[in-house]
Amino acid sequence: MSEYRWTRLAQRVPTLLIAAAVFGTSPLMADNAASFEQHIRNGTVHVTVKAPVAGGVGWQSYFKYVPPKGYNLLFADTCPDVAPVPVNGAFNTNSAAKAGLSLVANYRPTGEGAASWSWSMNWPAGAPANSLISFSVYCVK
Repeated sequence: MSEYRWTRLAQRVPTLLIAAAVFGTSPLMADNAASFEQHIRNGTVHVTVKAPVAGGVGWQSYFKYVPPKGYNLLFADTCPDVAPVPVNGAFNTNSAAKAGLSLVANYRPTGEGAASWSWSMNWPAGAPANSLISFSVYCVK
């Protein structure tokens, strides 16, 4: 990752949300508030970013997500209206999340979810404790 990308990422790293500790939730974290849906079904957490941080053409701001311990993850990051076509997705994990991680899918959905990029991640016993995953999507007009 270039020095510029690291600097940009460092500027966007948020402090851990107190609600996570108090309520035991898995927050989606970004430097600006984002609207998202999260639900658990069949041992998998489904997370969809509904209102992405304002962006333009290119890589969008990283979203940091803490998956709940013991669950697999299906995560979708949406492109902004000014660049609604996703062409690639990127993710990075901390060392806790790497243990046993299997990237099942990295794809652009068709139909209703066509303005987003999705990742499907599994672990042998669900996400390990203290996992952290950063997601970004590359969007064009």
